[in-house]
Amino acid sequence: MNPAFLLCLLNLLLGLMCVGSAVPLIRGKVKPNLLFGLRTRTTLRDDAAWYRLNAACGRWLLPAGVALVASGVVGWLLIPAVPGSWLVGGLLASSFLPVIGYVPLLLDRT
Repeated sequence: MNPAFLLCLLNLLLGLMCVGSAVPLIRGKVKPNLLFGLRTRTTLRDDAAWYRLNAACGRWLLPAGVALVASGVVGWLLIPAVPGSWLVGGLLASSFLPVIGYVPLLLDRT
């Protein structure tokens, strides 16, 4: 099977999972728990911090998920037109861009 096709499918599925996870976080529907959400000592101890920080994470996760879905769809459409190595490189880069976007959030301690 074509590795570019598998990466497109992976980006599409991971993006849908990110979008599906972000919506309840943004809307404040996820109660404090040990399985899902941003779990730190502070968020597990303070309900207000839990909802505020998980909503902020959801607002970052939503566009990251949309970007992954878009890269999967665009990659799928480009499979016949673009050399496989270019497509694989682009899809891998698009997978890591959301992670890079989180770095400033993690470093911001204010």
